[in-house]
Amino acid sequence: MKLYFTLAALLLITGCAQTQTFESCSFNGPLFYRAERGAHFKGSLQKFFEAELKNEFPDSEVTFQVHLLVDSTGKVCLKALEKDNPNISSANLKACISKMPDWIPARQNHVDVYFQADLVMHFKGGKLELTYPNEYPAPAPPTIVKKDNLNHPDITKDSMDSSTWKLWNVANSNLTNNVVQKVVMDQHGIIWCSTINSIIRIDGEKWQIFDGENTPILAGPRKRVFILNLDIDKDNNVWALGYGEVFRYDGQNWTKYDNTNSPLTTTLAIHADRKGISFCFPGGLIRFDGANWTSFTAANSPLTSAAVVSTYLDKKETLWVATTDGLFQLSNGNWHRFESNALLDQRFTFLTGDSNDNIWIGCDTKEVHYLVKIDGDGNISSFPVAGTLSGITIDPNTKKIWLPTTDAGLLIFDGTRFKKFDATNSPIHNQVTSVLVDRDGNKWISAFGGLLFTNKK
Repeated sequence: MKLYFTLAALLLITGCAQTQTFESCSFNGPLFYRAERGAHFKGSLQKFFEAELKNEFPDSEVTFQVHLLVDSTGKVCLKALEKDNPNISSANLKACISKMPDWIPARQNHVDVYFQADLVMHFKGGKLELTYPNEYPAPAPPTIVKKDNLNHPDITKDSMDSSTWKLWNVANSNLTNNVVQKVVMDQHGIIWCSTINSIIRIDGEKWQIFDGENTPILAGPRKRVFILNLDIDKDNNVWALGYGEVFRYDGQNWTKYDNTNSPLTTTLAIHADRKGISFCFPGGLIRFDGANWTSFTAANSPLTSAAVVSTYLDKKETLWVATTDGLFQLSNGNWHRFESNALLDQRFTFLTGDSNDNIWIGCDTKEVHYLVKIDGDGNISSFPVAGTLSGITIDPNTKKIWLPTTDAGLLIFDGTRFKKFDATNSPIHNQVTSVLVDRDGNKWISAFGGLLFTNKK
């Protein structure tokens, strides 16, 4: 089975810890970390683990971070274990979890979904204290607005190449949350970024914030704003993927799209191009050209019940469509499945193209993460990478490829070598969500930890 790492990943427990990942635990995604209703254990998690691990309690104070995968039927397995020392046997913990009864699955937009349940197990004095932080979605933090309405980013100079890093976060700017999901630029050079509780328009030193207080249309259940993704269409409209809805901003007004005024239902990702915009969802794809909606599902295309994760329109007007069950092309109304033994058993995370008609794809297997290149003749090259790719951005000036990852920081690929930036050599958090190259060749980076800027080439 395959796992699709969705852009709905909103909660990660971080820290300096030893991590064990169990690749045998995988599901046919998408995988949610936050949902309207998290996966729910039938009974007391505290009592279950107290009974199962009573002979395993460490003498010293220990904290474990346990990541479970709960599928859409309630079946559960151990995905990963993070811990600060190896007192408890991971094999015994895995065996313990294999005995767990079925859970009530997580639910998003009235659909049962795959869910990562993140448990924190704290042992002290022979007792267990267990918490399940992402069982219920917490209210969004209040919008933070500085009294002086100014931003004072942390600035770091790189002595190796004289480049500069700037980091905006809630402590030094008008950023409303440190979880920044996407950064894009409109046709006027204005920067837009989304956090989990707002959308921010950045025009030089002037920041304009759209949140649940001043833009009620963006507010979802419990009046929370929940923004996952942004993109700019061919008409310079801003599109935002929210909490079960999609929003469009035309520069004056916001419009909400859901199943009452469009064919949109559970949207996983949005991708704009020069012909329109793609809405990716489990089991299909919807295209909107500014006036007309066109839906592609198993009924009228080779797309199956698998999730569509990303699209790209190349120079020849061919739409490339990556799904959790294969790679497809749509050209002149005709569908074609891109067949290659090199892409068997791969799960795709993102795709884009460059000015030389090469297609670049983020791929995963159970063992290795890859950046894959398909040239104009269909030849495939694969490059192992350090983590799961959450995006692919090509610098049109240097031709270098900037690769945000879900767990390994930021990678830069020059065609031969990878250079890695993370907390050890930059202000970058390990969880990076997107990269934008602006008109001047500068990079804007969204991450779990804030919004970053660099003039690095």
